[in-house]
Amino acid sequence: MIVRKILWCLALLMGGSLGIFAGETGKISGKISDSETGEALIGANVVVESRWDGEEIVELDTPSGAASDVDGFFFILNLRPGVYNVRVIYVGYQDQVKQKVRVEVDKTTRLDFQLATQSVEAEEVLVTAYKPLGVEKDVTATKQSYTVEEIQSIAGVTDVTDILSLQADVVGENFRGGREGEALYLVSGSSIVNPLNRSRAFRPITTALQEVEVYTSGFSAEYGNAQSGVVNMVTKEGGNNWNSRMEVSSNLPYYKTWTGTGDDPKAGSIYDAQYLQFYNLLMDLEQWLQPDPIDGNPLYDISYGFGPTYLPPFNVWPPRNLTHQDSLRVARISQILWMQAVRGVGMDYDNRYDTRLDFSTGGPISKKAKLFFATRQNFISPIIPTTQADIDRQFVGNITYQLGVSDKIKFEYIYDRQFRNDIGSAYLRWMFDRTLSIAKENSVSQQFGFSWNHVFSNSTYMDLRMKSLNLLTEQRIELLDDGEFIEDYSNNTNWVDYTAPSNHRVGRPEDDYGDEKVHSFNLDASLSSQINRFNLLKAGLQFSYYDLNVDMKQSLSTPGNFRNLNFRNFPIEGAFFIQDKMEFSGMIANAG
Repeated sequence: MIVRKILWCLALLMGGSLGIFAGETGKISGKISDSETGEALIGANVVVESRWDGEEIVELDTPSGAASDVDGFFFILNLRPGVYNVRVIYVGYQDQVKQKVRVEVDKTTRLDFQLATQSVEAEEVLVTAYKPLGVEKDVTATKQSYTVEEIQSIAGVTDVTDILSLQADVVGENFRGGREGEALYLVSGSSIVNPLNRSRAFRPITTALQEVEVYTSGFSAEYGNAQSGVVNMVTKEGGNNWNSRMEVSSNLPYYKTWTGTGDDPKAGSIYDAQYLQFYNLLMDLEQWLQPDPIDGNPLYDISYGFGPTYLPPFNVWPPRNLTHQDSLRVARISQILWMQAVRGVGMDYDNRYDTRLDFSTGGPISKKAKLFFATRQNFISPIIPTTQADIDRQFVGNITYQLGVSDKIKFEYIYDRQFRNDIGSAYLRWMFDRTLSIAKENSVSQQFGFSWNHVFSNSTYMDLRMKSLNLLTEQRIELLDDGEFIEDYSNNTNWVDYTAPSNHRVGRPEDDYGDEKVHSFNLDASLSSQINRFNLLKAGLQFSYYDLNVDMKQSLSTPGNFRNLNFRNFPIEGAFFIQDKMEFSGMIANAG
């Protein structure tokens, strides 16, 4: 017992916790007093001695701690989010341990101790499953936090998009009614926002995340370039013991489209003839002699996709009287063309499986170094059948190294690759041409990172981060080569760009393609100091350099419509911030 107390006291003198990440750590504070008199106890030692990994207690390499001041108050900074055991030691009093104390990012966990006097050697007082009051007094912003335990326990939550769907005031990428591109997404304290369009570059997988914070208002000064919301994601790190997790999921085949009527919707094939507007009507040849409700011409008019190139005007001299059967013969030609365009009628496609494999592992690779990585492969069948499924592949990894008592460095790497069938909201119009009319998009995201965290004292620390984010987006048309236009095929070959009377269109490829390349370098430095028990000051610098390279060819239907969006620019931006989290008995504020 005496040896253990000496080690704890040495830990306090050497500066406490080293798990320091700006915007990625929490704080414990409270008061220590005599349980009988209520008198403040001066100089009591408070030690965060271990943490919980599931149902297992893991000792910390370097216990974090502090000593109570003349009023009995204490604070412990720089604790990574998690669940801890906290011990109080004071000569002449029984030791007291509070278990399962939860620490969350950017929040202060209030932890008060009332110690009983110790006249003889007695067992320590153990408080299990400690839970603070439900009212979070120190929250100065509207936010919701999700821990790793909560994330893993919610069925169907596999990436950050699923987490956001749990928020009442977030719909897709829109926060509180704001527009897309007004939110800031952070992974390990650095932005993953594409500077070209302000969209999120990729969707981090939940198996790599320790905690997720979703701010919808009142976020602090350090979160720049945020208007509607902030999503702060803290990645996992390797622990003292090796732990691995694997998730395999698949679904039974099912339809991803709704058919039926507004009063009787149901999942089913959109190629089912009974749900196709005009299909049964147009199978009646007589209907092709009726006028089009828009232009008044008969539906069999050869302008429907043919034009004079394919069916020249029929001239007979001397003229003869045309019969109703002659009109039906011409109408039959148009009907056959339409039937060829919608030949997928009756197709069933509920035999597609979605499959996902997630794997994560982490642990020590030496006495001072720890490794963690998580990976995913995901195959998703689109809403309508395509030649290739959507594919997601992602890798998240980091190595942390304890240089000494006061220094810790971290190397990070994230790789994300996505293949997408770009199916728009008007897919019902293009459902019979799933090869040319659906653009194929490949995107690759890579983030390299280095972090250095230095402790000056148990009340002051510095955080330095350097990150590089590289993004590549490729959109391709599988028909056109460089210098070609869609009219080269529609005018000079037997190619038919056809819009049916049922409003289905075939033979019309997407007319945009090209590349977008983004290379960004970000440097963040901050200094945090608890100058007294009421004020936590934080100041920092942020600098970003961008290389934006865009080569997009748009509206390739004809040379007259063609637009070439081609540029390369190198913008820079920087910012300075200072903020003070003030915690008084009657007021808590975060001003910056």
